Amino acid sequence: MSAVRFFTLLGTACIVLGFAMVFIDAEALATPSGILFAAGFLIGGVLWIRRAFFGIRGLVSDAKAVLSSDTEEVRIVDVTDPKGFFGPRSTVTVEIEGEDGTTRQFDRDIPMPWPWALAYKFAKRFPATKTPDLGEELAGQLRRQGLNVTATHGDATEGAVPVTTRT
Repeated sequence: MSAVRFFTLLGTACIVLGFAMVFIDAEALATPSGILFAAGFLIGGVLWIRRAFFGIRGLVSDAKAVLSSDTEEVRIVDVTDPKGFFGPRSTVTVEIEGEDGTTRQFDRDIPMPWPWALAYKFAKRFPATKTPDLGEELAGQLRRQGLNVTATHGDATEGAVPVTTRT
């Protein structure tokens, strides 16, 4: 058994045991179940960071290709809701516009930490909570004009907030 699989099972077991302890006796077992929940979420977060690190390598090579090409603008168009339970992933749609006006779109799957994806799915199920649209929350663009690069957060048509400008 690999270390990643072991820690995935350990994190899942912590969350499940935390829920079981709450259902058995919430008052007497509140502290141990809280510790188990925290450990499960922490393990899930660390595993997500590891998975994201390895997934970002492909994204960095794509970014190098974009910056060394005739690309004028890169936009995050949409982010789907997380799909899957043990290895939840969201699809990010990216739109690239070249200097000649041609536009290309491509989709890339990105990993999501499963405790966060599970919490997002629960929030979507209950109408009392306001769950943000991931596409709106993560919308942004990168615009290049010569050696000037400007990053903005939000939709450019709805008054995007400039994040940084680099020359």
